[in-house]
Amino acid sequence: MYRRLLSLSFFACSVLSSVFAVHIPVRRESVSIRDGSHSFAVTKTSKSAGNLTGFLNVGDYRYIGNITIAGESFEVILDTGSPDLWIVTDSALSGSTNTSVAAQLNYGTDSTDSSSIMGSIFLADVDFGGFSISNQAYSKPTRVDVPNNTVSSGLLAPGMGGLIGLSPSEGSTIAANLQQANYNASGYNPLQNIFHSNPSMPAQFTILMSRNEGEGDTSGGVFTISDVVEEYASIQDTPVLLVGSKNPVLAQHWSVHMEAIIINGQWYNTSSSGAANLTAILDTGTPTAYIDPRFVDIMYGANAEKEGDFSIVPCSAQINVSLVFGGTVFPIDPIDATEPAGIADNGSVICEGAFARLEGFPDGTLLLGDTFLRNAYTLYNLNVGTANAVHDGPYVQMLNITNAATAASNFAQLNNQRLKNFAEAYGGSYVGSDDDSDVAAGSLSSQGTSSSSGNDYSALMRNSYIMIGLMSTAILLLLAIAILLVRRARESPKRAYRPVGAEKFDNVPLQYESYNATYKD
Repeated sequence: MYRRLLSLSFFACSVLSSVFAVHIPVRRESVSIRDGSHSFAVTKTSKSAGNLTGFLNVGDYRYIGNITIAGESFEVILDTGSPDLWIVTDSALSGSTNTSVAAQLNYGTDSTDSSSIMGSIFLADVDFGGFSISNQAYSKPTRVDVPNNTVSSGLLAPGMGGLIGLSPSEGSTIAANLQQANYNASGYNPLQNIFHSNPSMPAQFTILMSRNEGEGDTSGGVFTISDVVEEYASIQDTPVLLVGSKNPVLAQHWSVHMEAIIINGQWYNTSSSGAANLTAILDTGTPTAYIDPRFVDIMYGANAEKEGDFSIVPCSAQINVSLVFGGTVFPIDPIDATEPAGIADNGSVICEGAFARLEGFPDGTLLLGDTFLRNAYTLYNLNVGTANAVHDGPYVQMLNITNAATAASNFAQLNNQRLKNFAEAYGGSYVGSDDDSDVAAGSLSSQGTSSSSGNDYSALMRNSYIMIGLMSTAILLLLAIAILLVRRARESPKRAYRPVGAEKFDNVPLQYESYNATYKD
């Protein structure tokens, strides 16, 4: 599954394999659901069933919601990039059943940095989104192996208790392991159990993601089950984007055809190798986005300094980029296209582009996380449990919610506030830019002053001499600074800033991501 471990709002990550793990099963099996002594049942627990409680935005890097398992409440990450439910707890969770079926998930790109978690699959009564599910299967990891003490934990910040997968079930490890063990229980995740038990309900959920310019928790937006947000009900009339791919791995995800990416008004509809079939994976568990390196270089500049798969950019950079799905252009708010990532030695904020280089995936693949998804209201339809399905298989519908002109005009103010919040949170310093006010003042001044033919020519010449002298001095200073920088660069090749946020996740009891491997046919 495609699960982003850390947000660049907290980390300047250098190794994709140890930080942004990708679960691509080594072997795929069709999974059937078994009914028997542990068959599940679903009931509504409130009149507000379908609305998720506790939907929070944690610093624009995790979107979480409440789930109750065996009577105990957990805040779990909402992840459209994976299919399974798992929690981390020391509690015995009285009332749960240990199936004694093991669950092991591995991640990493090779033997030098691969990690794994191991535990058992349990069954328990679960409450989620106003529905109660009996005998819900979930994993409870008890061991994690992370090589070289790498900071690959940050999936779970303190207070987060696990993850609920929201992707189609074909890649479910829990379902596959229960089937292989011939255990009579459903391996569906909670949403799939809800829809299979209520065939008259639309088998869909929607997510409207909020934006958080601070470093704390705010409302996550709106998460609905089998319903839509009334204000955006027109999403049901938008083009249907069928999920599926000739590639069986991509078919396990919310992967849809993307027609083009628009950068500074220029349309691009082919990958670096010339492939015209662009495929986007929609993953709420990835805080940023990973795209073809060619597009990253066009977006931020091929000569931009690189930090791992990301590009160092000026914090004032206003990026103009849009994506095209189903004939509709989806502008990306420029506030989402860059983000603060660290503090320089002098205390200033360092920023990076939120679109990173994606390597080792099928050609033409884009992994679109929250950087994109905050700009679209998204409906995910599993297309299960109904006898009157109009479409074949899962599908997605999206509604553009970003006004490009408004977003551009608001960028400077929002960006200044974001950088100020970031500096205060991590012990840096930031002086807001007054560029806009300076430009405005200059324009007004020039409009209100006219030139007179009686101006003193000698005064003009005197001012010219002064300007020439100042320019000469400035040139000499620039040359001196350039020489100094070159010398320092030769003496110390390391970047003079510290990524921030890693300290927040030190000593996290357990981290999880599933298998990450270079794609192979």
